[in-house]
Amino acid sequence: MIDRMTLLLVLAPAIAMTSACSNSNNNSPDELTTTNPLQDSSMIDATIHALLENNPVPGMAVAIISNAENPVIWSKGYGVTNIETAAPVTEHTSCWMGSVSKAVMGTAIMVAEEKGLLRLDDDVSALVPATGGFSIDNLQSDAISLQHLASHTSGIIDNDDKYICAYYVNNDDGSQTKLANLFDVGIDCPEHVANTLPGFLAAYLSATGEYYDSANNFSTATPGDTYDYSNIGAGLAGYALELATGQTLAEYALAEIFTPLAMPDTSWRYEDLNPANVATPYTSEDDEPVPLPNYELATWPDGGLRSSAVDMARLLATIMNDGTFGQSGVSILQPASVTRMLTPTSDGYSLFWEVNDALEYGGEQHTINGHTGSDPGAFSVIYFDPEQHIGVVIVATGDDEEIDEQAFLDLIKLMFESGELLGR
Repeated sequence: MIDRMTLLLVLAPAIAMTSACSNSNNNSPDELTTTNPLQDSSMIDATIHALLENNPVPGMAVAIISNAENPVIWSKGYGVTNIETAAPVTEHTSCWMGSVSKAVMGTAIMVAEEKGLLRLDDDVSALVPATGGFSIDNLQSDAISLQHLASHTSGIIDNDDKYICAYYVNNDDGSQTKLANLFDVGIDCPEHVANTLPGFLAAYLSATGEYYDSANNFSTATPGDTYDYSNIGAGLAGYALELATGQTLAEYALAEIFTPLAMPDTSWRYEDLNPANVATPYTSEDDEPVPLPNYELATWPDGGLRSSAVDMARLLATIMNDGTFGQSGVSILQPASVTRMLTPTSDGYSLFWEVNDALEYGGEQHTINGHTGSDPGAFSVIYFDPEQHIGVVIVATGDDEEIDEQAFLDLIKLMFESGELLGR
């Protein structure tokens, strides 16, 4: 798989420097002050302020879920969405989610399967040539199913030199430019290859495609046998959902998930969001934040979602509550479907959800489910403890490989510990 932060580190030296990060704090919701046994949010505030002060992270928003009746019990924004404008981050700021997008796509696929629009054992390698307009010329003739794609066992692998060309920028004149071509990264991405999902997939998966490389785009393993994390495979899963439902993943998720759950700051389409409320991605140079353009991703189902801390908390709370949001009665999945979605099939993965990860907090070992996301200039975390019924969401701008790893882990642990106290 491509290390997305490698892309970030390659791009960083070629970008002009900007001013250092300045931190600003949002007004905190009253809920934490009135219900937290710790009396106030000072511990979380201090931890996040230290992260922003000591690391090239301009902005961050967080949320805690710990109550089945009124799930999102606390949320808050820190820092700025853009250093130049100094607009404050709030819990409603839309941030680039990276691979957390995959867990949201997995949820949409499960909704579609529950409605009978597709099946997890559908043969995508037959569906795409029949209705999608291009062939999948993998090294194995065995069928590739949606379940293979969702569990990263399809045999499709990420070729770093090709996948980097999936990132692009929309120019003011209506044209588009590959992100890599804006900087001296030693890779020339052909601008004539379409930045659409089917356009990129065809170029990568079909023998006649510009990005096709049988030795480096596919493994020799039989689909279903070997785990190999694949962003390209995830993009193909999103396209398979489109072919099966007649709607793009963005359209389907809006209708079946985002609208019912009241998630107005979430979309795979930039044009659906308020530009003033979208956080700027920031890489770093010499430990200082450096802005990147608000880029897009041709294989957008695998990482191109933008969302806020509160919106993602509402989705996470729904999954934690067996498919229904609190006492609202709003349901997107039946309990049996949620269980199936979170049942692992390979290397800790289920339907694009990471399951049964280990985390020690509160002096005890716990098992958590969720996903992380990391792309140039942004990172995110959604995790929940199914036994303790605690969930945390973190969305941020910056390079997660440049921040203090232990300090960030301590923040995650502190949020779970606070959720444990808040839920009592």
